[in-house]
Amino acid sequence: MNERQAQSDTGYSRGRWILLIGAIILMGVVFRVIKALQIYFIPDSDYTLVALMVKHMAAGCDHPVFFYGQMYMGSLEPALTALLCKLLGLDISLFNVFLGTALIGSLSFPLIYLWAREAGGRYAGLVALLVSLVGSESFLHFAVAPCGGYMVMLVSGLIALYLSCRIVIHLKAGLKVTALAYVALGLAGGVGWWSGQLVIVFLLPALLILLLGISWTLMRNGLLLALPAFFIGSAPWWIWNATHEWATFAFSKELDVKSAADGMSAFWTSLLRAMGYSASDNVGASLVLLLVLVMVILFFVLLTKDAIYYKCQGPFVFKFAAPLVVLALLAVSVTSKYISIENNHRYFLPVFPAIAVMLGCAVGWLIQKKIYGLGWLVGCDRSHCNK
Repeated sequence: MNERQAQSDTGYSRGRWILLIGAIILMGVVFRVIKALQIYFIPDSDYTLVALMVKHMAAGCDHPVFFYGQMYMGSLEPALTALLCKLLGLDISLFNVFLGTALIGSLSFPLIYLWAREAGGRYAGLVALLVSLVGSESFLHFAVAPCGGYMVMLVSGLIALYLSCRIVIHLKAGLKVTALAYVALGLAGGVGWWSGQLVIVFLLPALLILLLGISWTLMRNGLLLALPAFFIGSAPWWIWNATHEWATFAFSKELDVKSAADGMSAFWTSLLRAMGYSASDNVGASLVLLLVLVMVILFFVLLTKDAIYYKCQGPFVFKFAAPLVVLALLAVSVTSKYISIENNHRYFLPVFPAIAVMLGCAVGWLIQKKIYGLGWLVGCDRSHCNK
């Protein structure tokens, strides 16, 4: 933890601050449960399929490696839902299946808070957490709807990225990194890969972050601890594919490499739409969109300053991870024909936490500088963008 965070997280207010963060996280869980109550009864074949998988898993009659009919998305999410239902004695109802996805996705709240806090202090963490409570209508929908392993992928990717940043910071400071940290990094990446290859949007930035701290120690422990742990975490994916003629790679026919101009144009248009920040005739929505863009510009100003004065230290490394996630998704999206379709919001789930961290750092800086009004508008008035 850097000196700024250590000063802000100690003292008489620490206990109350922890209670505040806990209350906000609990509020986020409640929001997701309410959202599940609103949409669980909507007819959708994806929901029914996942409920059937959970029922089979809970009964012990089937333990598929992938979702039925999808040889690229791991089945850990419905397996965890089935386990939750058994432990709590719940019926395998459609609402409880939604509840399982919502609770798994809620694990992202403390991870987003920690990421933003390390990047910009506790106010940055608070704002990022508030932004992530809902995110946007599409983000909240996929945070509770059992459409695949998206929430397990998201949580695993966030863990892997966070651990990568911590490892580099410790190595650059001459501190010892435990073997458990490397193993946890590999396991998180492996589980994410099994759950959905979209986790590459987190793994690529994690790898680039690790390159900042490249050393013999990192290479040795990475090869001896993290890499084997990755294959253990993703073992079901490898074993199944090795015995089924690598059927997962059949999705490569879906790739459609676009020109850089077309790909980038489609990406940014879809990203704004997925984030709920698309411009409209609503003056309030347009103003909030403009304000968000100003905050993002401010974030890059702060990132540049940290790159000059605090390179490879905590604030810079964690800030640097956020735009890397966006760029990684941009690179992946340019190779996909789905980037141009209208209902493609699920593919943008990995960038929601990154955007929250960017906004959190910018607004947190404004709060620290006592410029309260401008900053809090971003976190509090996002509802305008969804109208």
